[in-house]
Amino acid sequence: MRTVRSLVAGCLVTLLISAMPAAAGNPPAVRVFIDESPTPALTAVILDGVLYFPLRALTEALSATLGFTRPDLEIRRADGVTFLLRVGRREIWEGGQVTALAEAPVRLVSGVTMAPRGSVESVFSALVVWTPGDPTATIVTQSAFHPAPPVPAPPRPAAKVPVANASTRFVPDFVPSTDRPLVASGNVGVTLSASGAGLSLSSRVAFVSRGADGTVSGAFGIGTGSNAPVGADGVFTWRRAASTLSAGVLSMYDSPLTLYEQGFVGLIYDQRFGQLQARFFGGVLSGSGGSVYGMSFRLPQIGALLAEATFLYSPETNATITRARIDWRVRPGFTLFGEAAYGSSSLGSGLAWRVGAQYSSERWTASVSYLALSAGFPTLGNAAVFAGRHGPVLEFVYRPSSRFFALASAALLTGTSDAQRRLAYRLYLQYQLSPSLALVGEARSTDEPVGGVRIRRDTAQAALLYTSGRWNASLTVGAGIDEEVGRRTANSRSVSLRAGYTLSNGWPVWSEVTFLTGDRRAWVVGAGTRIRLNERFDLTAQMRAKTILGDNPSTETALELGVSHPMASGGRLTVGAGVRMTSSPRTSSAAAPYLTIGYTRPFNVFGPLKVGRVAADVFIDANGNARRDADEAGVAGVTIRLDERSASRTDAAGRTTIDGVREGEYRISVDENSIPVGFVVLQPEVRARVTADGKTPVAFALTPGATLRCLVYLDENGNGVRDKTEPGVADVNAALQPLGRVTATDLDGFLLFRDLKPGTYTITLDGRILPNNIKLAGVTSYTATLAAGATATCELPVVNAKKVVVTFP
Repeated sequence: MRTVRSLVAGCLVTLLISAMPAAAGNPPAVRVFIDESPTPALTAVILDGVLYFPLRALTEALSATLGFTRPDLEIRRADGVTFLLRVGRREIWEGGQVTALAEAPVRLVSGVTMAPRGSVESVFSALVVWTPGDPTATIVTQSAFHPAPPVPAPPRPAAKVPVANASTRFVPDFVPSTDRPLVASGNVGVTLSASGAGLSLSSRVAFVSRGADGTVSGAFGIGTGSNAPVGADGVFTWRRAASTLSAGVLSMYDSPLTLYEQGFVGLIYDQRFGQLQARFFGGVLSGSGGSVYGMSFRLPQIGALLAEATFLYSPETNATITRARIDWRVRPGFTLFGEAAYGSSSLGSGLAWRVGAQYSSERWTASVSYLALSAGFPTLGNAAVFAGRHGPVLEFVYRPSSRFFALASAALLTGTSDAQRRLAYRLYLQYQLSPSLALVGEARSTDEPVGGVRIRRDTAQAALLYTSGRWNASLTVGAGIDEEVGRRTANSRSVSLRAGYTLSNGWPVWSEVTFLTGDRRAWVVGAGTRIRLNERFDLTAQMRAKTILGDNPSTETALELGVSHPMASGGRLTVGAGVRMTSSPRTSSAAAPYLTIGYTRPFNVFGPLKVGRVAADVFIDANGNARRDADEAGVAGVTIRLDERSASRTDAAGRTTIDGVREGEYRISVDENSIPVGFVVLQPEVRARVTADGKTPVAFALTPGATLRCLVYLDENGNGVRDKTEPGVADVNAALQPLGRVTATDLDGFLLFRDLKPGTYTITLDGRILPNNIKLAGVTSYTATLAAGATATCELPVVNAKKVVVTFP
């Protein structure tokens, strides 16, 4: 009966908030610096412990563009690389493939699309430096996002003289590269805090490096306090083409049959051997204190089958677990899977298994599975949640558009006794009513044993979020019920209204009213503002006041001052001071002052200058072999172009060198306007790769241009041969193939094509548009094979289209 009541209560809560997704409330704000430069229009927020950035403001700050092509968010970086993200999803797409997973999904917060820290680092190849609790975050970008200031176009000659050894002064567009590449960057910071609890000192360093051996990144912190031991945390990652090594505070999904991500402190090494993927890991599990070591192998795909094997060992209980899993892709989007494991330890042994199916489409994702763990199966980490239990686990995600997202899940686990039963339900909804109005909501229900006593918890929360121009507001409704063996132990309900407005001078003000009912009835009223006192030193003051009216009234007032000032050394000094004062009728007033001083400094490591040179040779190819022989003359004054930029001009010997060319692939060409009159270049453009400290030779062969001259005449007697008295015909169109040139005869009937490369050409008369009373007849085209410097001539007839009337005397 209790199970039915729990199900009914969960359904009623679900129906009551079926259009509401989880209130974000008013998340803490974090100031953002890009490469140590403050960005007033860009403020990050903290949601569920994850740092989020407003996507549109961030793309504008990093010279990128943001587009919406439902259901995707398309980000095009300054270097042309395009990424796709989706609201409610963690995947990062590039070139039709998932290239990375962020630590949290993209979210809509008060109508603003927010991206988590991991997405920002992956999409912009940047390093986000931020410590939980720090009011500032720094995005360290690559030099590619900071293009050099444009160089003014050099003055060009009023007219180009197409002859060798041009006397005009040559000013190249190409500027030799002198910038060393950035191979590593990051920052290091130290923070000292003093409060009533004593002193605390912490230091943190973050870095990322890129090189031929892959990418190395990491963030490490160490801290201590008056009444606390020395503590350290951090993570180190080395990514290469076929392997990844990670160490520190990590997480993975290899905890057997738990469905949950398992956190631990240790090491993970991933390696690909062709199509075989292997993982080796070891460390201390979070929350349990036990350690685990193991390996897993994902075998090459065979048809529609994927197979994986895992082995785990825990020395504390001498536990070993061997697991195998098979995925069968029945058709695109639909997969059947099954896994089984056998484990033994000093406490016992047993089997575990799980079977299920997963379906995924553009709108739907559904996963249904049934799992069972025997009582003797070793419980490593959060696998203890399922110990000795069995039952179905379901999850459904529905996303019909970028405006709506819904998630529903349920776990219905039973055991050998009623005390082992565990029921869990969740419903999450998110709907964007308009660009300025959003509705979010969440309902949860759990029924499980806790400390030997069954506890049922039902919670629901919904929020209506509004933002428009300088205004923002939220209305939040929440409720929670706890029951212990049929007896209600906790009951709470709340309604909260919050409104904020940004003044014309940029100062935000806000106020909030909350009504609490249930076990405690009270009104909570609060207000606050943040004022910038000095622009030069970035000095701000923040004031907050809160009053609780009810059975135990109290007041709390806080005043905080903060300054963030760039130093001449390149670092930044941050000082924060404040005091919190509380009072109530039952206790005397108390003040809690605090002071925080921090210093951060970025660092950059530059590699060697990676430039090469291009050696160009321009010559008269007398024998037509396309290479310069000893007796062939060079051509001076010819301009060589690098991509679209003029770079150099040949000397008297026909040679030139372009220095300071950054390594890479280029289009190297000849400016045909600088070639001497009467000559043509056989191949005006080549593609070449320039290597660091290398010399890339290119050659351009010139040859005398050929000429094709043709007369179009009026064949008055129709004999197909031009007589002396038969005139040329003007305005007859003709095409020269294979060049595709189209021209018309001059007043004397001549067609003239100059500066042709050696080869075979065909002149064809166009009969679609002809002068009045003229039509084509007989031969209408002429083909000639021209050698270098040769001239060919031809005569093509046309006839009179008038009807000839013959009379007899």
